[in-house]
Amino acid sequence: MSLNARALIAVGLFVLGAVIVAVNVYISIVRQPLHRLLGREVKHVSGYPIFGSLFLWVAAAFAPSGHWVVWPALLISLFDLGGLHVFCGVMLWEYLRSNRIHE
Repeated sequence: MSLNARALIAVGLFVLGAVIVAVNVYISIVRQPLHRLLGREVKHVSGYPIFGSLFLWVAAAFAPSGHWVVWPALLISLFDLGGLHVFCGVMLWEYLRSNRIHE
């Protein structure tokens, strides 16, 4: 596969992943305060877990060496509250917290 095709696929995955992360951030952080401010009822809505981060990580791994998409993809993936890294962090936090309580 040529470098141009790899770069094009990486950019496409980057855009798709960044949009999913933006939706997850909106749903998780922005939506509730905004709806309360506007006086609307707030119903629970789930984001798209794992997919945003996954697309961004694959884009970073698939991009040609030194391509601009690598570091922005990794940085944006940190903000995905539905990502695998957040799940692992929360599980570790809860495990450590429960061990402190039971000591």
